[in-house]
Amino acid sequence: MSAAVNQLVKCLTSLAFASGEGADDYYIIRRSGPNLCQASVTVNGAEDMGTAVTLDAKETSPALYLVAPGASSVFGEADGEHERLVFYVDKSDHLRCTAWDDEEEFWDELEMNGLEAPMTVHSESQLSGATGSHDELWVVYQNPKLETVALARREGRWSTVGVVSADVPPGAAHVALADPKSVDRLNLFFATEKGEICHTYSDFVKREWTRDIVKNSLFSGGISRFTVVPTGPDGSYNIYVATRDHKLFLLSSGGDRVEIGRIDGDRFVGESRAERGWSFEINWRFLSFRLVLGADPGSDPGYLA
Repeated sequence: MSAAVNQLVKCLTSLAFASGEGADDYYIIRRSGPNLCQASVTVNGAEDMGTAVTLDAKETSPALYLVAPGASSVFGEADGEHERLVFYVDKSDHLRCTAWDDEEEFWDELEMNGLEAPMTVHSESQLSGATGSHDELWVVYQNPKLETVALARREGRWSTVGVVSADVPPGAAHVALADPKSVDRLNLFFATEKGEICHTYSDFVKREWTRDIVKNSLFSGGISRFTVVPTGPDGSYNIYVATRDHKLFLLSSGGDRVEIGRIDGDRFVGESRAERGWSFEINWRFLSFRLVLGADPGSDPGYLA
């Protein structure tokens, strides 16, 4: 199995991840003692000692890592500086943000301008978010009423856009995707009470939410973490799922599902000859993933990404 699949597993077993400064590295957020730390990881698995992102996160804080527009490693050859932002929950259950200072080379707390008061987060809430093609940023969390709240930053100012119509269970994993065609539209994927993955989407103008259960998305071991990767302009996507019983799956929007192998800690274990022979590719520049199935000699490759 390509070493790239270990990159995916490391991302799914970390608190958050983002592309690096170039094509050959990426960043993950981990807890180190009382701190949240950023570690730089190369594509061959070498990991640095890490840099403290914040000292104020609560012990069970989730994390969200967003790279704001302008980053050439994510958005192409764009000009201008970019921001690296990590969102977390502090010991008072407030949503906080810290940003990387390129000149001083440290992480500094960043005020979320436009919000009148700190946003209080449910004690079990996860965080998700996205960077849109219109320079907007999205952050999604659950408030103490278990409402799924969407915040957006446009032209440097944050606002509460509204509540997503989604019955997200406390502590459930969720993934937000921006819509490339609309600055007001948001896609949210989340693990339901039954253990399936639900896809809900709408804009915050009409607020007519559509909810679809992703076909074949019930996993006997339960869902630990997952990430969603768009695969075409028709709205198709792939979902990479890490289950609570330490398995890694690939699920397409059409319901095709493949068990890729087993997760041991933050590493992938290919147990069969077929699993060890599959090819997996990651393009960190555009955060895209591709798994080539059936790479054993004499077999035809099949593409699910």
